[in-house]
Amino acid sequence: VVEALHGGSIEGLDFSDGEINDMTALEHYTLPHLGVLNLDNNNIQSIPSLEKYTNLEGLWLGRNKIGKEGCISIANLLQKESSSLCGLDIDNNDIGDEEAEILANSLKHNTKLAVLRLNGNEFKDEGCLAFLKLLNDISSIERTY
Repeated sequence: VVEALHGGSIEGLDFSDGEINDMTALEHYTLPHLGVLNLDNNNIQSIPSLEKYTNLEGLWLGRNKIGKEGCISIANLLQKESSSLCGLDIDNNDIGDEEAEILANSLKHNTKLAVLRLNGNEFKDEGCLAFLKLLNDISSIERTY
């Protein structure tokens, strides 16, 4: 299916509730107008580099098993200044403290992500603390009145 879309004008793909295990085939294709990719509720364990998908506004990967490498791939996209990602759903992915910290650190300078769904993951205090630090970062405040 992705081969047929290569280089096309598709803006959204919904492959939710499938039996997809691996997304690495995306590395070989260009989907320059892809704005929304829904892969909820598959069995995805491998995510390719997403850095070329800077037009992606919504990435739905809930109920998969993206692991540390998947979190790194998402973090790299979130760190790109040209990223358009404003909605990310990675609920129920067995994300632990280490992966949560990777994601939180990638958001330090991100100003576009508006929705982040993380419910049902495995991280505990350390992972929560990484996100709380983002919410309470006052380091850029120079003066108060």
